[in-house]
Amino acid sequence: MPQQGGEHARLVDSVIRGTSRQAEGPQHVKRSWLRCADEYGLSPDSKAPPAVVSRQELIVRKERAADLVAFADAEIEHLHRQLAGSGHSIILTDLDGVLLSYWGDASFMGAASRTGLLPGAVWSERYGGTNGMGTCLLERQPLIVHRDQHFLARNTGLTCCAAPIFDPRGELVAVLDASSESDRAQQHTLVLVNMSAQMIENRLFLHRFRDAFVVRFHSRPELIGTWSEGLIALDLAGAIATVDRNARFQLGAKTAQDLIGAPLERVFNISLPALVARSRRSAFHPLPIYEARHGGRFFAVAQEPESARRSGRAASAVTRGSAGLAAADSPLDELDLGDPCMARNVRAAKRVASRDIPVLLVGESGTGKDLFARTLHAASARPERPFVAVGGASISAPALDDAIAAAQGGTLFLDEVGELAASLQARLLQLLERREVAAHEGEVAVPIDLRLVAATSCSLEDKVRRGEFRADLLYRLQGLVLTLPALRERQDKRALIVRAFEHEAADAPSVSLSEPLIELLCAHRWPGNVRQLRNALRAMIMRRSRDELDVGDLPPDYGLDAPPVAA
Repeated sequence: MPQQGGEHARLVDSVIRGTSRQAEGPQHVKRSWLRCADEYGLSPDSKAPPAVVSRQELIVRKERAADLVAFADAEIEHLHRQLAGSGHSIILTDLDGVLLSYWGDASFMGAASRTGLLPGAVWSERYGGTNGMGTCLLERQPLIVHRDQHFLARNTGLTCCAAPIFDPRGELVAVLDASSESDRAQQHTLVLVNMSAQMIENRLFLHRFRDAFVVRFHSRPELIGTWSEGLIALDLAGAIATVDRNARFQLGAKTAQDLIGAPLERVFNISLPALVARSRRSAFHPLPIYEARHGGRFFAVAQEPESARRSGRAASAVTRGSAGLAAADSPLDELDLGDPCMARNVRAAKRVASRDIPVLLVGESGTGKDLFARTLHAASARPERPFVAVGGASISAPALDDAIAAAQGGTLFLDEVGELAASLQARLLQLLERREVAAHEGEVAVPIDLRLVAATSCSLEDKVRRGEFRADLLYRLQGLVLTLPALRERQDKRALIVRAFEHEAADAPSVSLSEPLIELLCAHRWPGNVRQLRNALRAMIMRRSRDELDVGDLPPDYGLDAPPVAA
């Protein structure tokens, strides 16, 4: 229950003077209380009504922040669905603490009305005392203000979880907040709010630099497209224009100025034209690259200017290495190299690309199920949302729940689903049927909003017959079943080998394959499929003594023996 005015005022006074046992509470709260008392002259038991700007001023403020509000509203709606039923309201304020957007849970309307949580209300510390939004604006970091940590007694029934939003220049522009009457300070809610705030930042960054080259990277490939990815914008001449705070953190740069004006090679061991070319050839599947100074491995994709993506032409001379590649109608078209089976798979996948129909990929190990799943995600209606990949053989129940939460709004790729333990099969079926998940025990379940793509290298029907896999789960996974052919069966083997070689040799453009070597590679049966092919090509490129690779360059440890020489 909220504290009475006099009681709360005594608590505030004792903490400020250091005589209370609560004096060792969160330092951001104590700093805020001191500001409220010393700088703003506020009283904890103030009865002054909440400050609210005029309707006309609110309209002007929202128009001034139109891009921010547009991107934030989409993310706020997503966050609101995640917290549905938990009594939270989601709030966006501008730099002055003026409430611009508000998504209220019905159960919270009464508290919102009492405390002045309405569009146009001013929640800066000067007017609202210590609170999630106003205090976050000054502390510039994610924080919780829980119940009697508020300065004003009228707000002590609230729990606020707030996170800052920065623009591409690193300037603080807004705060995202989730407020409720919860009697617990929920760290999980703060994590979700901070993730959403950074997704808004990413959307602002990609919009601001929509006509530039953007490199999206992370040390884990499945996290590209999520809130934690690093973003580097480069101008049409190939020089770094700016980097976001995630990029600075991952690269160990103190400020963006440390990198601005430098070519991409100053950061990674690859040029921008090479990365653009490799990204297009791999249907924007994350590619391994290495940090230039210390050799740390990252994964990255290069996104071309919006005008180039629309027209299918390279935007400037910086993309000469990829200028000859025609833009495909869909990322899935990059997978069709002439094999009839793959062509049918691509046509079927394109029909469901923007629908949340479960897809089951069947094929031997190494046939490219992971690449197909990532490309299907890239072709979906929400390619900017997370793509999360997990393996069925090693996943635990908490890890499955965490993966589902991380993939919200995007795609969850569950590899080797046939290896799921029986208990996890039941858990997955339950999640698919109920379409909701609780991230932690005791917390309110939130709706599941994702596309599930599963993969298997075994026959799930055989496992069902042996009692090793649930038939009802199999039926739920079979929204669309696509069988990926083994490399030895593909009719586009030559084109696939050439494409794989171009991908692996992107940083060594002078290297080529001799015709006898291509013929031998086409004749090999490839028990490890495309994965084995790529490893063999990579080994030949690394061990080469000349630029044209020939039959004699075949690595003996990959089972690719050259044919015997005729006597």
